[in-house]
Amino acid sequence: MRGRKKTYKILSFALLTAVVVTLCGAAFLSVKVALDTETHVVYQHVDARTIIDAAEKTAGKSGVIRKGRYYAVSGIIDTKNKNNKKLTLKAFSTTAKVISCSASDEEAANAISALNTGDKVTVYGKLDIDLLKKISLEIDHIEKTDIEAVNDSIYSMRTKLAMDIRDMPERELADGKVSYRIPKDWEAVEHDIVDEELGAMEGYQYKLNEIGRKSEYAESFFVCYFDTDSFVAENDRGNKKLIEEAILKDILKTDELKKFPARNVTTYYGAKYKYYQDTYRKLSGDKYQAEFVFQELDDGGILVYLYIYNTQHTKESARDEIMLTMRLAET
Repeated sequence: MRGRKKTYKILSFALLTAVVVTLCGAAFLSVKVALDTETHVVYQHVDARTIIDAAEKTAGKSGVIRKGRYYAVSGIIDTKNKNNKKLTLKAFSTTAKVISCSASDEEAANAISALNTGDKVTVYGKLDIDLLKKISLEIDHIEKTDIEAVNDSIYSMRTKLAMDIRDMPERELADGKVSYRIPKDWEAVEHDIVDEELGAMEGYQYKLNEIGRKSEYAESFFVCYFDTDSFVAENDRGNKKLIEEAILKDILKTDELKKFPARNVTTYYGAKYKYYQDTYRKLSGDKYQAEFVFQELDDGGILVYLYIYNTQHTKESARDEIMLTMRLAET
């Protein structure tokens, strides 16, 4: 990028991974990504009354409850149709309005068939609120529940990995312009990139395979803030794509990139992501994937996520924790 400031050692990629030495030359034929926000959805837990009240006030256009987002909604089955494809959900407390729910697939329909009116349930799905304030939810999953007091600070990946954000430590970047939360056990494997001289870009590395010494195979997740004022000449700051390509080349120590972005996504929670992927091998032959996610911020900076994992030995649980962390980031 002509005229840009020196960006040497934004991240010392080889040092941070401590495993990777050889770049694979094969191009990616698919845009499938590990950190897929549409496949690995994060649900916020709420009760039906909260959804109904929010729809009455805002029609889902503003406030805490937003149409197009995913929720785990608890309430009581009021009615269901004979083919088990639809039901209505009412609140635990008295209200005339209900939430219309429809099965997104046969698995959800089969789950509905085992339920009866009057059952207390939690419905996982995507929320919609139309102009007439009719509330609907497309059911991804449904299950019985004994809990009526629902805490909206709980987020989960369907029925697994439920976390209360009040128990998740918070981190800030760029003097508070970016904040995010991490699982509590990540604190033990957290490394400050600047303080530990791992690179010049502000942020943290999490060596996830070292949690409880669960694996010998490297698995790391990075959350970084790229300050364009510090690293890029003023005349070059307007072209984010060139800046992001320069970041990739600097970290990967290469002059040639594959297709960038490999994928563009506007997430259900509003963040816009650009993806880039590459594959690396150790001398032993173990293959690792490096997946970058760029999020351009209103202040001109760029939030950079990087996930490095072994394609054969990495457990899915770490990915789910990463999806929660990305979903809860605030900019």
